[in-house]
Amino acid sequence: MRTLLLRPGAEELSYEIRGIVKKARNIAALGQSITWENIGDPIQKNNKIPSWMKAIVSELVQEDVSYGYADSKGVPATRAFLAEKNNAQGGCQLTAEDILFFNGLGDAIAKLYQFLIPTARIIGPSPAYSTHSSAEAAHANAAPITYRLDPENHCCRIWKIYIIK
Repeated sequence: MRTLLLRPGAEELSYEIRGIVKKARNIAALGQSITWENIGDPIQKNNKIPSWMKAIVSELVQEDVSYGYADSKGVPATRAFLAEKNNAQGGCQLTAEDILFFNGLGDAIAKLYQFLIPTARIIGPSPAYSTHSSAEAAHANAAPITYRLDPENHCCRIWKIYIIK
């Protein structure tokens, strides 16, 4: 007897770029040169870190405060600065309380689903990385709910949470 190991919605866990990379590696093995545009790592693309950024980091590591804990939501002054910069652009208006810091979007999405009740659904942007929309599918046991990004209409990339009762 077979045991079902994956929850409904797990079929959304595909990541199409991996299939493309596999094919490209096969082509590269035949001697064809490949330009790897799927990799977002700037160092692998031979980009150089500007010396002014290196100088800032070098100075900061000398300060003891750099090794302490930050506020759990992020440095309040930084959050206020980012809200102000965002609000100056018009569109979605934020306060410092609307801004949280995470170790990347993947970490934020994982933490978000960790604390949501099972009936909550999140409407996410499309297009999106499939690993992000698959988190919604795995949480909901159903296909993700998305909205189409429309840069011509200044549609910003915001995740919206809805509780379904």
